[in-house]
Amino acid sequence: MSTTERIPTVPADSPLALEPAARSRMSVGTLIARALDNFGSETLLIDEDGSVTYAEFRDRVLRGASALKGLGVVHGEPVGLVAANTRGFCEVEYASVLSGFVRCAEVPRLHPTEVAGMFAAAGVRVAVVQPDWVQKLTAVRDRIPTLEHIVTLGPAVDGAAAWDDLLAAAQPEPITDLPAAEDDAWLVFSSGTTGEPKGIVLTHGGLANMVRNIHGEVGELDETDVLVHAAPLGHMSGCLFVASMIRGGAQLLMSSFDGTSLLQAVERHRVTWMIAVPTMLVQLTDLAEELDLDTSSLRRIMYGASPMMPDRLVRAIAVFGDIFVQAYGLSEVPMPMTLLRVSAHRFDPALPPPQRLKSAGRPVVGVELEVVDEQRQPLPRGSVGEIAIRSDVRMRGYWNRPELTAEVLSDDGWFYTGDVGRFDEEGYLYIVDRKKDMIVSGGFNVYPNEVEQAISALPGVLEVAVVGAPDDRWGEAIVAVVVPRPGVTLVPDAIIAGCREQIAGYKCPKSVEVWDEIPKSPRGKPLRRAVRDRFWQDAGRSI
Repeated sequence: MSTTERIPTVPADSPLALEPAARSRMSVGTLIARALDNFGSETLLIDEDGSVTYAEFRDRVLRGASALKGLGVVHGEPVGLVAANTRGFCEVEYASVLSGFVRCAEVPRLHPTEVAGMFAAAGVRVAVVQPDWVQKLTAVRDRIPTLEHIVTLGPAVDGAAAWDDLLAAAQPEPITDLPAAEDDAWLVFSSGTTGEPKGIVLTHGGLANMVRNIHGEVGELDETDVLVHAAPLGHMSGCLFVASMIRGGAQLLMSSFDGTSLLQAVERHRVTWMIAVPTMLVQLTDLAEELDLDTSSLRRIMYGASPMMPDRLVRAIAVFGDIFVQAYGLSEVPMPMTLLRVSAHRFDPALPPPQRLKSAGRPVVGVELEVVDEQRQPLPRGSVGEIAIRSDVRMRGYWNRPELTAEVLSDDGWFYTGDVGRFDEEGYLYIVDRKKDMIVSGGFNVYPNEVEQAISALPGVLEVAVVGAPDDRWGEAIVAVVVPRPGVTLVPDAIIAGCREQIAGYKCPKSVEVWDEIPKSPRGKPLRRAVRDRFWQDAGRSI
């Protein structure tokens, strides 16, 4: 469906009715508004406190929209959000998206200085946070010069109003001018401690097209489905939330990942869909083999961020069934850009697993994907080069970073990912390396420079290089190689502890090695790639 094609609108008497001029625009706000009207009596949210219907959620979202406007938020302005997968997170997100505000959500696992850097770059004036983050954000408030209001999803405290109190005082006023396709919807930051956070702007039209791809490629979702969200809603899980919500599905919220609790929830609530990173699936497979729980309701498990090792995938299929798909995408071009379908996971268990299980699948319909050389010219199949993507799901650009946007986004719509890959003769895409040195550990993106800066600030460290090393559990484990200053003895555990005081725990090294020197180029520049190669030389792959 094109961005100009007419789509069904919400009822004319709905408080979410569109202005006539906007009715022909493909906007995710339009799709959400229609769902909130059409599925009023259906269950939308399930958590440990019970359930919430679409109608109940709509009332709180409309009140939330009024409350945010009352705090001065205007169309196109980011609303900061730091929270786990909770009702409050969902209310703030959809109040923002339906009002034409821009959801700027960060995971609670981040360090407060990282969040401050992102919120400052976005110009956030209103931030809504879970209760334990009020003090954390207050402590770094001076780093966010635009910040005017902190709102807590818990009880009101000094300096922070309560979200529930704001909603109680607000009226569920009609939203008569829903966002258009070209309006910004999500602002996703990829880094926060490097000094120049990179904010990825996704539009309403792009997200609507993403939903179309999910329904057309991953599988149909409807009001009979129950999705479990243990991965952060601010990341990949949030993409499926939208896709399910617009078809009347229910969302089971888990504030954190615990394998046993998740499997018990699948049995109790008859969960049909799950999204996970390979690290989570490995643990779930181990537990499911031990526990006597009924997971037969599952009909689709979607995984991403990295391929699973074929032997682990074979075990997972034996436990959960023939229901797996793998999706590839980036924050700039959200998944699915390629898909390893259910059919591609099928093979004779008496034979060795097929090579394609190591791939990211094939490009989905409507996505152009090429492997290009240094001059950005297409390469033949089998050649290794940078992955370039052209899709109507791509970002608008980087927030207030036009020069950086121009580096990766061509005038004719190609996005140059920085990932390095190749196609095989059957059209399967293999991600073989990263042009940039980003590490993916447990499904989270980690930038070595952030970790290196934290370690460099510690006493006694002369040089440091941070790389990802192969790891069966995490995909890549973060390893720091350090060189001590003369006469200094560095203690690995102390370095890890020092990192935890500065950056998020998942970014901290899993191990530290002390070397006499770090390989350098003729100009004296540390060669991170040479360090990385020492850990991967016997792995048979480089990612």
